Amino acid sequence: MLKCRKAGDPPATEVAMGATYTEIARRLANFRPGVQLADHVQCFFEEHDSILDGFTFRAKNADLLIGKLRHCQNAGEKAFAEAKMESQKNPGQMEKHFPLEASFLSTHGTGFREIWRGPVLSDRPLSMSANDDLRSGFSNDALLPDITSLHCAIAANVCNIHVDQMGFVIEGADGEIIVDPDAFEHIFNELWWKTNAKEAAPAWMGGAFDRLSWIYPNSRNHYSRMGPRIDQVPLLRDIDRLPGIGKIVGKVPLPGLSFDLVREKRYKVTLNATCGVHGDCTATVDVSGDW
Repeated sequence: MLKCRKAGDPPATEVAMGATYTEIARRLANFRPGVQLADHVQCFFEEHDSILDGFTFRAKNADLLIGKLRHCQNAGEKAFAEAKMESQKNPGQMEKHFPLEASFLSTHGTGFREIWRGPVLSDRPLSMSANDDLRSGFSNDALLPDITSLHCAIAANVCNIHVDQMGFVIEGADGEIIVDPDAFEHIFNELWWKTNAKEAAPAWMGGAFDRLSWIYPNSRNHYSRMGPRIDQVPLLRDIDRLPGIGKIVGKVPLPGLSFDLVREKRYKVTLNATCGVHGDCTATVDVSGDW
């Protein structure tokens, strides 16, 4: 694929695409009708190492690509929620779906967020877990969906398509589009930390931003894990002595953290440090990948 040239640059040469482009192209092609990304790329500016930063390019015809994304379907349902940033200058249009429109505030051009839908429940009856001696629970028969979400920003001068690891645009039972509480983690972890803060930091620090993630209550941890409360931090324990607000501030939770100790193409080793809603804190090491 050709890299976009600036004035004075040498003639463009073909560049082989890597894992980020391949994954984004695969996901787009899997819709019905699918989008063949290569057919719409005139040249590319950058293929980022992180899929969260994605693939930045110039489209052959931005309006044609927008039309293709509008017609994408997933299992017979509309695949993307759409918002055009220019419309946000009109307060009346913001009223159509303020949370959704607000989630596109940093999007350049016309934005598309992939919609994910609730888990498919098993036909089997609920049953008590076999090893529940002192606690009640049910066996896990729900097929939990992949909540990662394609986010496309399409404009005539530049386009970007990336994958948000925490999708938060869902479809309710009545077909209404909903922005769920996972938007909080997306804003602070993926948008502020891994995008805005990373861009402001020196380039050599980029790997640290990719490896470190902040953990807030979210659907993956059943909204039950976060960091320690402020009054659990050794240097801040006396904050509850502040008159008036001390007791309240001390109960405010900080984010937990996740750090990739090892990151390879086929596996990674991750350190997770979180606390529960009752103040129980744990540190675990997870190994995941393809074996």
